[in-house]
Formats: sequence, C-alpha cells, structure tokens
Amino acid sequence: MLGKLIKHNLRDTARIIPLALIAVAFFLILTKIGMLTGAQALAVFSGMFLVFVGFAVAYFIIGYCVFRFYKGVYGSEGYLTMTLPVTEKQVYTSWVVTGIIWILVGTATALVSYFVGMETLLTIRSHAESAAAAAEEINMVMSSGFKMIIFAGTLVGSVVMLLELYFCITIAHVKPFRKLGLGSAVLAYIALYAVHTIVSLLLTFLVPLSVQYTDGIGWQIVNVSMMSIMPDLMGSDPGGSVIIIGIAAFFWYLVPIIVWPVVTTWLMRKKINLK
Repeated sequence: MLGKLIKHNLRDTARIIPLALIAVAFFLILTKIGMLTGAQALAVFSGMFLVFVGFAVAYFIIGYCVFRFYKGVYGSEGYLTMTLPVTEKQVYTSWVVTGIIWILVGTATALVSYFVGMETLLTIRSHAESAAAAAEEINMVMSSGFKMIIFAGTLVGSVVMLLELYFCITIAHVKPFRKLGLGSAVLAYIALYAVHTIVSLLLTFLVPLSVQYTDGIGWQIVNVSMMSIMPDLMGSDPGGSVIIIGIAAFFWYLVPIIVWPVVTTWLMRKKINLK
C-alpha cells in the first residue's frame, strides 16, 4: 500500500512541478543560443537569470510538496486519506519519499542551472578582462570538489527544510495549537529556523573543520576554523587561499533528518486533532 501512496503522490505533484522546469529549460536554451551565436548581451542576461532561477525552482518544488502534504493529510482531502487502510507512518513516509524524489530533481536542476550560468558568465568575463583570473575562477567553480560541496549542501539543506515544514504543519494540528491555525506552523518554523541558523553559524565559523581551495592545489580538508583563518585571508596575496568553507554544520544538519520523522509520526499517531 505504501507503494501505491507514493505513486499517487508522484502523479498528483507531477501535474504542476514539470511546468516550473520549463522556465529553467527556457533560460538554458537562451544561454546556449547566446554563446553559440556570439550574442554576449543575451548570454549574460539569460546566464544571470539561469544562476538564480534553478534554485528558485528547487525551493518552489519544496513548497509545493509541503502544500500537497497539507491538503492531502490535514486539508480538504484529509478525510479520505485518514480513512484509507494505511497507518499514519505510511502516509507520512509516502510524502517524505515523494518530497525527496522531487528534491533530487530540483537539486539537479538547480546545480545544472548554476554551473552552466556561472561558466557562461566567467567565460564572457575572460574575453573582456583578465583571461588568467577568469580561467582560475572557472577551474574553482567547475571542479569536482566544489560541485560535491554544493550538491551535498543543497540536497541536505532541502531535505531538512522539507522535514521541518512537515513537522510544523503537523504541530499546527495538535489540539493546543489548532486555535492559531497555520499561524502556529509559521511561528514554529520561524523559531526552528532561528535556532538552526544560529547553531549552524557557530559550528561553521568556530569548529576547526573546513574545506579550503588554494591556487594550484585545489580543494582539501583542513583542520582550521573559518574564524581563525580570516585575518590571514584578509592579509594574503592573490596567490594564497581563494576560499575556505566550514563544514562542521553539515553534521548538525543530519540531526533533524533523524529527529523530525520520529517526532512527526509520533504526533500523527497520538496527538493530531482533525475535528
């Protein structure tokens, strides 16, 4: 039955999400046309939009999955969902699997858009300014290490956001919070986002675990914190470190991936009130 729920959810969400992907395809085609024909103004315009529109579509996908979760479990369709011969855990799992499948699509779309757009903009810049400097930036952005960092960060961050929003929608239907309606879901998300962001920033800047890009060497894991190396970076010459990113917060992001499904399914079994 779980498989049937996932299939139904995918069919339901597939009515809208592919339309958003058309926008990415449109700017991707414009960017390629601009580069092939030498129309730099068109390539720059479409490339700039391409960098951002991919991530906009990725966040739209998350928002739409959350909207369908709300409608299908607690909204106008909830009465039918809750009368099916399935457990609350199966209902929740079906929406988590559906969301993750679409998140993978959204992440791939966002990264293709980002890297194509950035490569286009840096290539055009290399023709207008310093070819050597732009080539180094292209090497950094297009390196497999940087792609892995962006992919892992985008994927994990998107899954955390999805699970947090599922939890917030659920907590809004626990009896003490139902009087506030979806306002309680909004307040819960703001509070979770604030706590999560503060902890993430502290871990990112203070914990000595980072990845560093150095000219001529590439990406490597270093046992330093972003805070400790900032004075050195600010005073370094152009041949020094180009970028350093703290990655300790990545492991903090794994905590809600484990916690929220457990808490949400428990609430769905014990505490929600749909009356």
